[in-house]
Amino acid sequence: MPAELRILILLNIPDIQSLISIVRASPVFYQTYVAARQDILNALVKRQFDHVDIAEAIAAVRSVGLHARTASNKEEIIALLDRRRRSRETIIQQQSTADMSMSPTNEPANCAESVRLLLLSARANFFMEDYCRTIPCPPWVDNTRWASEVLPLRLSDSEKARFLRAFYRLQTYCNIFGVPENDPDGGSRWFDTFDADEMWDLFFGTMPPWEVEEFGCMWAYLRRKYTRIFEEIALYSSRFKEDRPDTTSPACFELYPDCKYNT
Repeated sequence: MPAELRILILLNIPDIQSLISIVRASPVFYQTYVAARQDILNALVKRQFDHVDIAEAIAAVRSVGLHARTASNKEEIIALLDRRRRSRETIIQQQSTADMSMSPTNEPANCAESVRLLLLSARANFFMEDYCRTIPCPPWVDNTRWASEVLPLRLSDSEKARFLRAFYRLQTYCNIFGVPENDPDGGSRWFDTFDADEMWDLFFGTMPPWEVEEFGCMWAYLRRKYTRIFEEIALYSSRFKEDRPDTTSPACFELYPDCKYNT
């Protein structure tokens, strides 16, 4: 098989797991992948992010390790969130000026970042499928009818976009402002670097109200998943029950602009 045909096959692989499988199964395809790795990964990334602005996922990836408890991260956090917010402006400006030297907020910086984006996309899609299968029945719908006729939900493209956008934004929020699982700084939190108004203006204040609602719904869905896991563990561990960990999701009062922290 000609190399050009192998590259064409790899350029049309549907997901990262299929790409990993074919590359590991065939030394010839592995060599082809290595020779055209960036183009292959870029093509796969574009297909995976056809429902939502890729800048949201890029912000989630680049915010790892950029926690606001470290005061020296403040300027970089502000710059990252500003680039995410202005991503569409950047695309228009690049197209109008042909200035490709601008900050790459809408494309991965390298192969490693492409892989991280694809893995994050796979996790987002896993939770979206779980959401469609397990979303609780609202009180005004009969439980039997909900289970037999409604589930699994079939989301439209716009509904998928809203789910994924909220997922990536929650990941970005938790990376920057969330509660770390292990805090070596003895309990320092983001409000040692930002006050509540600054946090709101940087993050929630850049969203229209309905996108804040999306974020809140995603927070509620994932917190419910965590709570269920913790409850099952607590059944078999009295020590865990006494010292039950919190999730890295934001507290619900953080979703309102008039909140003030008592620090």
